[in-house]
Amino acid sequence: MDAWRRGLNALPRLIAGAPPIVVILVGGLALLLGALIVTRPLTSLLLLTVYVGLSALVFGLVQFAAPHQERGWAARIFAALWVVLGLAMLLGLGRTLELLPVALALLLLVGGAQAVVDALVGGTLSQRVLWAASGAAQIVFAVLSLTWPDVT
Repeated sequence: MDAWRRGLNALPRLIAGAPPIVVILVGGLALLLGALIVTRPLTSLLLLTVYVGLSALVFGLVQFAAPHQERGWAARIFAALWVVLGLAMLLGLGRTLELLPVALALLLLVGGAQAVVDALVGGTLSQRVLWAASGAAQIVFAVLSLTWPDVT
């Protein structure tokens, strides 16, 4: 299993050995955040920014911790990009709300580029096709996000 795919399950891996009360608290917090975003999507932009920033930061940190034999330098570069973008969103919260469409487009570009690199570097044929299609879709949505910010 490659490092990118392992990162998709970051939260369960991080709390796997935690006491039950920690798992319950983290689950409750995730449920509360999800409910706030679903029920108040336009009034919780700050919450969305925090959620996306934390997600990018944790994803990058998990990628740094994963073994990098398959992709070497590319995995480290993408992990650093995720961490930097996540920190930028968290540290620039006031300005990030205005720049949220641009920040989301950048995250989509990074994710798309990472999927395309994964498709070029290795895996079975079906994995490569899936990663290439996923990467292309993310890049298309990033371009749409940048060129049509009102909808974003």
